[in-house]
Amino acid sequence: MSYGVEYHVEAEAIRRTLPAAARRAWVELERRLRHDPWTVGARMSGGLRDTLEAAFATHGFATYIVQENRVMVSVINLVWIG
Repeated sequence: MSYGVEYHVEAEAIRRTLPAAARRAWVELERRLRHDPWTVGARMSGGLRDTLEAAFATHGFATYIVQENRVMVSVINLVWIG
């Protein structure tokens, strides 16, 4: 099964401004999210079961929700450490 990936408006705006090295790391993380989002990140402390966070190398991290009923990963926050 392959998951789709969609972006909250603010996360998409940040994704578009990532510098080259961070963008390459993000592309790799997105590939992994499409394959199996449950094994990529970790559940947020005290968060909902379907809300996870994952780092993209040393460049930043993403917060995302796995929607099994839609087979979709919704990236709700993207933080670039730059």
